[in-house]
Amino acid sequence: MLITCHAAPAQISLSPFKVVISFSLALMKMSPKITIGVVAYEEEETIGEALQRIVEQISGDAYEVLVVAGGRDRTLEIVKSFAREHPELIRVFEEKERRGKPAAVNTIVENARGEIVVLTDGDVFLEAGSVEALISAFNDERVGLACGRPVPLNDRNSLFGFWAHYLYQVAHEKRLEKSSAEKPFSPTGYLLAIRKEAFSPIPSEALADDAYLGMLVSRRGYLLRYEPKARVLVRFPETISDFLRQKRRTFGGFVQVKGAFGQADRDVLKEALEGVPKGLRYCRSFRELGFFAVLCLVRLLTWIAAWRDVRRKRLAEIWVPAKSTKRMWRVRSGVEKSG
Repeated sequence: MLITCHAAPAQISLSPFKVVISFSLALMKMSPKITIGVVAYEEEETIGEALQRIVEQISGDAYEVLVVAGGRDRTLEIVKSFAREHPELIRVFEEKERRGKPAAVNTIVENARGEIVVLTDGDVFLEAGSVEALISAFNDERVGLACGRPVPLNDRNSLFGFWAHYLYQVAHEKRLEKSSAEKPFSPTGYLLAIRKEAFSPIPSEALADDAYLGMLVSRRGYLLRYEPKARVLVRFPETISDFLRQKRRTFGGFVQVKGAFGQADRDVLKEALEGVPKGLRYCRSFRELGFFAVLCLVRLLTWIAAWRDVRRKRLAEIWVPAKSTKRMWRVRSGVEKSG
């Protein structure tokens, strides 16, 4: 009888705790684990396709999409339209004036609810399954940052198309080799993911946010992982002025990283020693040998210009976007055509 009398009150006294626990578990389930951040500034021709490809490959409460958008064109309008269609998924942060990609990335990570933050751009296209392939790297708790594989949309038979295919192939092989050996490497900023706990705000003057993050995460004791199945379609510059703008900024970023951390994954000497033999083997014809010779000369001049830019602190001058990379492309069954 004593047991019978005391059983009911005991159940009643514990029920509030059960309610609290159940509510907490429900909140944890609702909280997104993965944040996908998109940086888009004056990319009206590509941002719609970029967002559509992201939305199509994610589902459920595990994901959220944060977009930092701005410019004088319709980029922000298009992003807000997507947000209205997917209010539970997409949040928009307006960039009223161009502050550079580091500031946009900092905004995304600062406001991210996810434990893993995927970062990409509004002028590149993720292939189906790329998000899942990329975040699978974090099943290994030692991994602090992972990046995908850029795939050029340009035709190899053209001058700039050859440059794109060669440079991306060399980068692919180098990342694959170093990732397999658990050595640090320079990740691509077109598609990378980072543990939020491994992140620190990127300096506003950083010219290569991806190179900076790679070195930062490595110095904090995490591994970097390369996931080639996480493919992102990229359009390489198609004018010499756009190429010089883009690479001058990138090379300047490596000069900065070397100054900040004492080392960098790339410099002009490493390119000469490693890149020239690979380039000669990569060429299929005398025509491509000519393309490669011009590339070597242009990259040497670009490295010199980048070193001078950083030395003279002419950073604003090289934060000019490469316009030929932001035109729309139609991609069907692996065949790319200019829009």
